[in-house]
Amino acid sequence: AASRGYESTAAILVDRGAHMEARDNERKTPLYTAARYGHEPTASLLVKKGANKETRANGDWTPLHAAAWFGHETIVRLLVDSSADMELKSQDGLTPLHCAVQNGHEAVMSLL
Repeated sequence: AASRGYESTAAILVDRGAHMEARDNERKTPLYTAARYGHEPTASLLVKKGANKETRANGDWTPLHAAAWFGHETIVRLLVDSSADMELKSQDGLTPLHCAVQNGHEAVMSLL
């Protein structure tokens, strides 16, 4: 549901006890996946339901790293406004700001 942006399906799953911190084979959580693909309504739902904003996928990337890398401004704003740690570094030493800079996402840079 998170990878496709199916907010209503995600809501039903969470309300029925689905584990919000479940991970795929790359250690990505539903919140990470929603952030990576730019599905703001689904990401917002997961944040409101208490999903961990600092879980790390392969390479020690957080949902904020993924949103910044792909230039998803609304999700970056959501995560920053929800007190996601902007200073966490990946295995390569990148912060979310570095991710935005490397890809020229100026609007995201200004949020970080």
